[in-house]
Amino acid sequence: MSLFTLWNNGCVYRNIITTSPNISLQTSEKLFTIQGFVSDDKDLSVAMTALSDSYIATVGLRDNQSKEFLTIWDITYGTPLCKQEINVGTARTNVSKQQQIFTAGSNILVSVGKALMVYSYSLAPSTLAGVLGRGQRASHDTAVQSIVPLSAWNVHSTTESGRSTGGKATVDMLVGKLSDESQTNEEFSSTLDRVIKLCANKDAMLYLTPVLLQCIVQRSSRSSDFWPRSIVQSLIKGKQLPATCCIELFQFLIDKEDLSLLTLCFKHMTDIPEKTLINCLQFYLSVKKDAIFDDFMKRKQIQPMVETIPTGCPLHKSQAFLINQILVCPQNDVFVIDHLKKLPFDAVMDFLKYLCFLLDKAPVCLEEKNLIPTLEKVVEWLCVLLDAQFTQLVIVPEAKELLLQLQQQVEDQAQFFKELGSLEAVLQSLKSSLHVKPDKQGDVSLYRIEMLKL
Repeated sequence: MSLFTLWNNGCVYRNIITTSPNISLQTSEKLFTIQGFVSDDKDLSVAMTALSDSYIATVGLRDNQSKEFLTIWDITYGTPLCKQEINVGTARTNVSKQQQIFTAGSNILVSVGKALMVYSYSLAPSTLAGVLGRGQRASHDTAVQSIVPLSAWNVHSTTESGRSTGGKATVDMLVGKLSDESQTNEEFSSTLDRVIKLCANKDAMLYLTPVLLQCIVQRSSRSSDFWPRSIVQSLIKGKQLPATCCIELFQFLIDKEDLSLLTLCFKHMTDIPEKTLINCLQFYLSVKKDAIFDDFMKRKQIQPMVETIPTGCPLHKSQAFLINQILVCPQNDVFVIDHLKKLPFDAVMDFLKYLCFLLDKAPVCLEEKNLIPTLEKVVEWLCVLLDAQFTQLVIVPEAKELLLQLQQQVEDQAQFFKELGSLEAVLQSLKSSLHVKPDKQGDVSLYRIEMLKL
């Protein structure tokens, strides 16, 4: 039997207890430490329950704004899976502040004062890929759907009067209607508007948005004359959605060649899978119509950012801006290499030329308002591209000149950083030998000029 305990220093322990022949503590194992745990708060009331061998739930932990949350933790990796703010209004007034938490089936019950909160939840298997938000996706020709590492929270709050809040049943019914293929486009739009109006709460929309986007993409795929672009744009903006929740949206936007919405997705979505990154990269490199990029660059929000691209770029400036969005995304090299192997060789050559260009232009450190990836990122992408396409690059004669150019650039960069290291040693020596002594009043603003010979 396992007993989970939370200590006042924020450490969570798993204690193995045996019941035969006598009850005794067998082992005690520290699992992880909850960051920011305040143990000296007299008003803090924290309760905890086990959901499975890999997950626990806590209630009562507070953030910097003293808001209390119900949180599900992945104990294998010591990370919070998701959290929901506890808001019971005046339910805790003049009553005990002790909180209690229970589980019943796939529901978490939280008792605070005279209020009872019920949350439904679902859990995915605890895997490293799931924690990173990049679980492997099934291919498009299969019906298997991977489980998103987010729990869909649905709350029913019953107060002293026994009334239920939220209108969840209505929302569930309307969302179900969105999947009905027999609906006309007008009926679908009307239902969609009702769902958005009913879910004015930001937290509710956060978890409902992936479902709505998926329904919109499915409807638009079946009906070519239906595409509520303004609604899709508003759903994406400011939500910081995991891209794994709505992977189909990227492919749909690629098919429609909607560069603006793709840019918006990269700006507001997190955890974009490597396969999606390479699909977008292939699309950007395959577009040969300058008119598409010209129209994109004319947009008021885009033009100032595109103009920051250095001159002499081997690609269209808009094309370079879009590829830069991909280059700065976090990625796993193993997955990237696997997908880069499927990139057409023409696209490989164009991509390699652009990376060679960035090798001389990329800043060493990330600068504010600089949309160019850092030198470290450029080198990372060069490495994975060469690993993925090594055989073709060696065999094809057209790549020889480009590889020789890359070799020369790498040698120049290596020599530059070697000399930079030597200069750093000289500067450190000068710093230690030329210590400016303050005057009697402690004023160090005075300075002197000396002629030094190195």
